[in-house]
Amino acid sequence: MKKEEQRIHAEHQAAADLVQTALRTMGPMAVRELLRNETVALEERHRKEDMQLQREMEQAAEDSMAESVAEAEAQAAQAAEDQAGTAVAGTTPAVVKVQQPPVGQAVPGVQAAPCIKIKNEGVGQVAVEN
Repeated sequence: MKKEEQRIHAEHQAAADLVQTALRTMGPMAVRELLRNETVALEERHRKEDMQLQREMEQAAEDSMAESVAEAEAQAAQAAEDQAGTAVAGTTPAVVKVQQPPVGQAVPGVQAAPCIKIKNEGVGQVAVEN
């Protein structure tokens, strides 16, 4: 912020010097016209800067929206692909690696329940009976 303050101070000093020089050499009416022209030019420059900032903000908003739409489309395509992969008959089911405990040992964290019977019904389907 220090540089910005220095720049503003330098502009003010330059304007004050210009006015003093103009008053000495051209008179008050010429200075009035000069200041009017400078004011118009300054307003025009600020208007252009504001328009540029507005365009940049609009472009950033459009870019952000396009990125969001692209992400949403990618997610929708992935979801459709995932759903199609599970819904299509004859597709290969996902491969799940099951770690078997050594013979005579139970799987860690799993307790056997003698009253539950598990039947294999086919690929990927299991029925449980009590």
